Amino acid sequence: MARGRFPKPELVERGAMAWRGFSDVPGECWEPKDIVVGNTYLFQKRKMLVFDASEDTYSWMESEHGTKNNSV
Repeated sequence: MARGRFPKPELVERGAMAWRGFSDVPGECWEPKDIVVGNTYLFQKRKMLVFDASEDTYSWMESEHGTKNNSV
């Protein structure tokens, strides 16, 4: 996977037209506040379990989003 924004499954389901920017309905992308350690997400048609994060990521999330250590 390349570094960048991941579209939520609704945008992925629309296919190539959405990826090329021809879709008339804008899609949402995953934001850091949406992702929680221990949950499974669908990223680019693949199920992925977020099982841990680095200490730097936990610190950044707490300072930027005010979350506790259980979310990334």
